[in-house]
Amino acid sequence: MYLRATILFSDCVQQAEADMAKVGVGVTKEAQSIFDSLSKTLPCVWHEKAIVVMDTIAIEPPYTSEQVSG
Repeated sequence: MYLRATILFSDCVQQAEADMAKVGVGVTKEAQSIFDSLSKTLPCVWHEKAIVVMDTIAIEPPYTSEQVSG
């Protein structure tokens, strides 16, 4: 029983950390919305205020097509 509870707790912590990594710090609601939309179909992470898609494409503020590189 103790081992099962420990594993469940560990899984919950990992999920919470993954969820927190999907929240941009100091970004606008619009930027977060763009990130949320992209991450539904593509792997995305935040790197400071830039959205990084598939580890190769960066989208910098103000998150327009002119700000895409990679």
